[in-house]
Amino acid sequence: VKYIALSYTWGDHTPTAPILLDGQRFFVTKNLYSFLQHFRQPPGYGSFVYWIDAICINQGDVREKDKQVQRMKQIYEGADEVYVWLGPEADDSHLAMRKLDSLNKYFRQQGPDEAAPQIMMSLMNQEDTSWMFGPPSEPFDERPWRALEKLFARPWWTRVWIIQE
Repeated sequence: VKYIALSYTWGDHTPTAPILLDGQRFFVTKNLYSFLQHFRQPPGYGSFVYWIDAICINQGDVREKDKQVQRMKQIYEGADEVYVWLGPEADDSHLAMRKLDSLNKYFRQQGPDEAAPQIMMSLMNQEDTSWMFGPPSEPFDERPWRALEKLFARPWWTRVWIIQE
């Protein structure tokens, strides 16, 4: 079975948002509900199979949870894709994502992924920082950098599980 595994934070653990799961009402956390709303497929577009711990693991069964936690690495490695949900757009996160995308494009033009550490060291030793901050002729915009700082301060980055996932 092809599936997409979701890596996210539960946020408030109280399931308060209802979804339909196999025709039955099922309650999920607000953060998970936000993800499901964001990635909802319009009718007629087909569907995805997601592996989401709060849904796929019986949270009321300690034995099952313990067993599934031991399988986490397998579950995420077996996924066709892993989606990381940092939460809904906030604190100019669209600017942070745009900055990450532009830095990624720049690095990919510099050489293969394996060479990234050497490329980064080379760039850091240059006096010309326009690759990171933009041309000196343009005013420096700190908003994307502040947005990145806030994005990296989100709870997902502090989770122990992200190494396994």
